[in-house]
Amino acid sequence: MTSPSPRWCAAGSSVGTGSAQAGLDAAREALGSRDGADVALAVVFASSSHDLAAVAEGIRGVLPQQTQLIGCTTSGEIAGTHSREASLALMLFGGAGFSVTTAAAVGMAEGSADAGQRVAEMLYDTDEPLLRTAVDGGNEVVLLLSDGLAGDQQAMVTGVYRVTGAAIPLVGGCAGDDLAMQQTYQLVGGRDGDRVLRDSVVGVRLRSEGALGIGVRHGWRRVGDPLVVTGTAGARVMTLDDQPALDVYLRVLDAPPQAHTDPAAFTQFALEHPLGISGRGQDLVRFVTGGDFATRALNLVAPVPQGGLTWIMTGDVDSVLGATNDACRQAVDALHGQPPRGVLAFDCIARRAVLGSSTQDEVDFIGASTDGVPAIGFYTYGEIARTRGISGFHNQTLVVLAVS
Repeated sequence: MTSPSPRWCAAGSSVGTGSAQAGLDAAREALGSRDGADVALAVVFASSSHDLAAVAEGIRGVLPQQTQLIGCTTSGEIAGTHSREASLALMLFGGAGFSVTTAAAVGMAEGSADAGQRVAEMLYDTDEPLLRTAVDGGNEVVLLLSDGLAGDQQAMVTGVYRVTGAAIPLVGGCAGDDLAMQQTYQLVGGRDGDRVLRDSVVGVRLRSEGALGIGVRHGWRRVGDPLVVTGTAGARVMTLDDQPALDVYLRVLDAPPQAHTDPAAFTQFALEHPLGISGRGQDLVRFVTGGDFATRALNLVAPVPQGGLTWIMTGDVDSVLGATNDACRQAVDALHGQPPRGVLAFDCIARRAVLGSSTQDEVDFIGASTDGVPAIGFYTYGEIARTRGISGFHNQTLVVLAVS
């Protein structure tokens, strides 16, 4: 007879509207016949229609208070083979083969880099020996869930990197609020109680005796020649090649007439045409959220460097779905032959908008590519994946964490 696994992953979900009951139901489903005593970490992704404090209360109905708990609000949830809205998805990491430390820092809006650095310092303020092996396919990762409407996400990643350095990969996503664009919430808890936060970044230092794999792909390709970003104002691009950025964008893409005059038509058109900046391995994508028809500027979800080069990108349903397969394969390949036990997916809400009726196909691809193991995820306001270099914030990208 074979001995039981020293580590395990299990997932549960709920479409119930009562927050406490939904948390309880998802936790019961994930636990099955287990008693929950050896659960090291619970990760919950919940629609902003849920009260995270009540969700935590429900989860604690079956999980002991010492179990580390993190989570955030979303703009859609992935639960196994389902892409959902107004629901809740939960993943449990259990067994002696996992070791977990959690922390949280507020102040993203005023000092994103400082918030990132502080959360990392708390995660690594311990004398416990590290379990990690090599940088590629090693067995330590920092999982980050941040307020998707506050601060500079890349600056936050840079702050974390100041502490972790190049050896520790970073992965995660930016919390959503079902596209209300008003307020997101983050959750962290354990022995000292559960807290619901805003304007924060929540971090988990996850160590495993098995390999951890990260996949990052977006499916967008360059259009035309590179453009110099000659004028910016925060997350707005004012000029490209010293010309009004909106005019350049419309001209290069030969945009339809409606996109030249109708802000709503432009926003819909821009879903399939982000900007790209050069990154290691593949371009980093920046989501174009709209155009300013008065100043002729482009509004982005995150800044691009002034003086640097950018490319206008394009893609379609097929290229986005192809990227899904590639990201899952990349994550599983990084496990070096060990079978995956669980999967977390961080998928941009803008990718979901592009996929439309093919959204379920993407979820099916994730399941098929990862052998149908327990999987949850959420639709984000930005994705986090730093495996090489210092850049780690993404838009319109799928990030997959596979746990062996």
